[in-house]
Amino acid sequence: MIKLYNSNSISFKYKILKVIGQQVPEMIYGFIILLMLISDVYADPSQIPLSLTTSGQPNLLVILDNSNSMDEDPNGVAVGSNCPTSKSEIARSVIKNMISRYSGQINMGLMTYQLSGVSTMFIHNSQYDVSYNSVNYTQGVLNNRASPLKSKSIANPTSLNDFIYFNYQSPYYDSKNQGYGFCYSPTANAAVNPAHPDGFNNGEDPVNGPWDSYRCFAKKTGSSDTLPSWGDSTSETAQGYSSFNFESPFGSTDSDNAADITDVGKQLTWSFVGSAYYSKASPGLGYLQTPIEPLNAAQGNALNTLLACNVPQTTLAVCTQNAACTSAGIQNAGNTPIQGTLQTAKQYFSGSLNNAAQGYTASTYPLPISCGKNFVILVTDGLPDTNMSGAIVTPVTAIGGAADAARTLLASDVKTYVVGFGSAAQAAPLDTIAAAGGTVRSYSASDYPSLVNALDSILQNILTSASSSSASVAANSTQLNTGTLLYQAIYNPSNATNTSDWSGQLLAYKVDSSNGTIITPRLWDASSLLLPSTVRHIYSYNPNSGGVSFSWNNLTTSQQAYLNTLSGFNDSKGSDRVAWLSGDQSYEQLQGGTFRNRTNLLGDIVDSAPVYVGSQDYAYSFLPGAEGSSYNTYINSSAYNNRTAMVYAGANDGMLHGFDASANSSGGQEVFAYVPNALYPKLSQLTSPNYVHQFYVDGMSGVGDFYDKSTSTWHTLLAGATGAGGKALFALDVTDPANFSASKVLWEFSNTVQPVPASCSPWGSNTNYDVNDLGYTLGQSSVVRLQDGHWVVLAANGYNSVNGHAVLFVLDAKSGCMIQKIDTFGADTSGLATPNGLSSPLAIDTNPNNDMSADTVYAGDLHGNFWKFDLSGAAGSYPMPSAPFFVACVTSGSCTADNRQPITAKPNIGPVGSEDSDQKNVGWMVYFGTGQYFAPGDNLVGSNPQVQSFYGLWDQGTSINDRSLLQAQTITYQGVGSLACTLTNTCPTGTPITTTTIKTISVVSKNPVCYAANSVGCTTSSPLKKGWVLDLIYSTAQGERVVSAPVVTRGLVVFATLIPSANQCKAGGDSNLFEVGALSGGQSSFAPFDINGDGVVNPQDQVLINGVAQYVTGINLGVGVGIINTPTIIVGPTVDYKYVSGSTGAMASVTDAGGGGGGAKRSWRQLK
Repeated sequence: MIKLYNSNSISFKYKILKVIGQQVPEMIYGFIILLMLISDVYADPSQIPLSLTTSGQPNLLVILDNSNSMDEDPNGVAVGSNCPTSKSEIARSVIKNMISRYSGQINMGLMTYQLSGVSTMFIHNSQYDVSYNSVNYTQGVLNNRASPLKSKSIANPTSLNDFIYFNYQSPYYDSKNQGYGFCYSPTANAAVNPAHPDGFNNGEDPVNGPWDSYRCFAKKTGSSDTLPSWGDSTSETAQGYSSFNFESPFGSTDSDNAADITDVGKQLTWSFVGSAYYSKASPGLGYLQTPIEPLNAAQGNALNTLLACNVPQTTLAVCTQNAACTSAGIQNAGNTPIQGTLQTAKQYFSGSLNNAAQGYTASTYPLPISCGKNFVILVTDGLPDTNMSGAIVTPVTAIGGAADAARTLLASDVKTYVVGFGSAAQAAPLDTIAAAGGTVRSYSASDYPSLVNALDSILQNILTSASSSSASVAANSTQLNTGTLLYQAIYNPSNATNTSDWSGQLLAYKVDSSNGTIITPRLWDASSLLLPSTVRHIYSYNPNSGGVSFSWNNLTTSQQAYLNTLSGFNDSKGSDRVAWLSGDQSYEQLQGGTFRNRTNLLGDIVDSAPVYVGSQDYAYSFLPGAEGSSYNTYINSSAYNNRTAMVYAGANDGMLHGFDASANSSGGQEVFAYVPNALYPKLSQLTSPNYVHQFYVDGMSGVGDFYDKSTSTWHTLLAGATGAGGKALFALDVTDPANFSASKVLWEFSNTVQPVPASCSPWGSNTNYDVNDLGYTLGQSSVVRLQDGHWVVLAANGYNSVNGHAVLFVLDAKSGCMIQKIDTFGADTSGLATPNGLSSPLAIDTNPNNDMSADTVYAGDLHGNFWKFDLSGAAGSYPMPSAPFFVACVTSGSCTADNRQPITAKPNIGPVGSEDSDQKNVGWMVYFGTGQYFAPGDNLVGSNPQVQSFYGLWDQGTSINDRSLLQAQTITYQGVGSLACTLTNTCPTGTPITTTTIKTISVVSKNPVCYAANSVGCTTSSPLKKGWVLDLIYSTAQGERVVSAPVVTRGLVVFATLIPSANQCKAGGDSNLFEVGALSGGQSSFAPFDINGDGVVNPQDQVLINGVAQYVTGINLGVGVGIINTPTIIVGPTVDYKYVSGSTGAMASVTDAGGGGGGAKRSWRQLK
């Protein structure tokens, strides 16, 4: 309310070389995993799959309520706009948080309500229709706001031991500091208007009155509610009124109008709060504070400057932490003209805003390209109360007008999201506006955390698409036979109603043994086979005692505390959350509960590639002594050969799942699941109806056998990671999955401070582990044996650790004890600032005795360093590399920081030429690609993207210190091709004898690599080379990169590239699948692909390029498949089949050279 004066009212406004820890079959099966790697600023991982976002960023116009009611706290108590607890300050802080978190992902502008006639006044907190008598107090009972019974109380500051009882309070504005006030009016609330059954409106017009007059005093003592005789000082004194102040009527404010209050009761009180801006009226339209621009540092600064400045400094001590305005800033004043403000937004988006009084300037236009993705986000603390002319109207009329304006915006392809903030923001009327604006319902918030959640939920809906996207594919065999199965993981960001869903599926398909065709329909879908929560076997980890069953009573105090808390508030629903996480859907909103609804219980599987574990042979029978002999017994035992075949995948429902991988009736059923301890701080967020997608168990798992010397037994260990979901590694004993129990949870290693177990001696000399080097471990760990006999897990430290170094962790396989961490920081001469981080390691055995033990490890990092670690000594005393083995650089010579190419995928190795070749069987070849695809912005190509490359390095025992020592190969052709068999008239039956257009292809040069002076194509004057490099560029750079591991097979290196969409308005992208000569990096001497589709790979699979027949070295599967990664290879009788799963959810197969591979020699084998 406001005291009325005679003057006009005031108003305003992100040799045999072995690969250790791999199984015996020579053809390693691959798996598809969209390995996202970090951006130039090494941000935390994007929490939305990048293949779902576009480079044409959405335009967001945030409309921030700046009416006078924002002077209140969320419960309606007047505290002053500048106070940290006010709705204004909370909303501004949340929006500033949004600006920081979504920088680089959106285009953003800010609009408020247009103001006029603003003046500086004093704000008080006023209680309406009060009682002083305790008999009318019903504590905890929610009463009608004008009920004679009152549910709230405050102490009477002028009468010791007496209280003021009330149901409703609202701000009171005055030109003076009125201190405390106690008023009465015998004429107030004289009649009950049928439209206001609560008796809080007696028919007064909100603008013109007539208004009841009140006599107001500075003091009121006693508990009497009897009204004095009007103006009779004796009567007033008798009822406790003293220190007369003034006599005046009161008019309605913005808060009153939004609540449809024109009568404040027969008795009211107030207490002074501080200074504020005020306006009685509003012009009825909106004001563009800042036009929409890409949310970069400059735009962020502009927005933050506006949001930082608020009202004149209040004098209340609790509110003085915020400084007074020193610039124009955004003022809070006036009413809530939602209809007119949405109409102003419509004019802005349509290009017709031209009025300076509504914020138009010469820099208002143009709007950034948003690919048709334009949105308004209205943050309001109450209901509209004016029309477009600024006139006060009834709530029904105001809601209808606002809905009409939102509907008009929607007709212009601009959706309106509505967030109601505070106790006065009624959901149903705001739902009407949201529905008209095309967003179904409004969002409700009552404090800082819930407002953050509401805006996050809106932003995630805007930034994600509704399409199903595939994560990965694995196989149960590397040889094509009648029992071959493929396993595909996919995720669904939205459900059939285009509502945020984030469910996942793990699908199994049979493969036709005669031709490699994927047989549909699918064999099973694990997501539809999850059992009720009461019979599932779910486990977790207690840092003090080890594995436990995932039940409320088994959790630690801190784990329970995390589950009892959502958005910073303890709601004591932790036990219910355990049930919900375990699959009990009775707690979901559709079942009458309060937790998020789920389409199915399995969460989205994005980056955690499915891993098949059957009865693999890792060739440890070759080990000497008891280890070797006992391994032979182990793998030939009935228990080992008959154990349940499993497929493991991490999901973003907080669990690593283990599913039965068989083709029988038990196939697809969950055998057990594991919840990492590191995830508890954010597990409760999964239950929020406003859930914003995050990664949980998103890392790749490595699996291998290890020997436990203490018990002389062999075990199969799964080394997992939370990936982008957190900074943690864990290990499970999966030797006998059907009988998995809590005791099989071996250890968990995270970036939180943790005590060193006594069992870790002699490596545990410190009280606590220094875990500041563990970041987001996106790569795959390896389970290996070291030369001194220790069995360990080798893990890269990942990205964005506290220290920001690239570090290799050596952890004891059974206990998780940190034997050593090898830090490369002192040898990194890149000149790049931290944070750096190490990518997936590759462990190999280079010992001439073939002792099946890792002595060399390769891994790349974000600074382009390719490291070679020496693990040939005693565990715990391995040396730090003195320099990188190689630096990936766009140029030769001195490599500047901006020319370094990040290495984020796991490398691979292959054999060199035989003793009668140029390489004399000396050393081996190492292969890796460069590029990253991880943080926000990594999917944006830009106008001049850095060129990425694929490398083949000859390791002869010494480092390679410059790119010039490598033979460059180039992509000589990229586009559509025509079959060359048309020249010889020998095309297969059914192939047209005319030029036949085929898939988009790539052809690579075949420059000779001079490993020796007598190499073919070389002379004694030819510079000798130590490998080769292929730049991923044809004509102009397209942002093509390699972010998945290569496969070496049949004399070829096979690798997939990733090409983000060149169309900034289209999400995803596509990939090229390259197969180049392993020793040359160039075009092979035989056909790698079945180009003509006849099921045979032979010389007829050549294409014509400028009239010359050439072999294809790369094919593009098209946008219908999307982005692919390392293919799964299955060997057939005469050809090989490569299976890929793309970012669109589609699977595809490629038929390649098999059998003798055109004469290509296999002189080594991989052991996984």
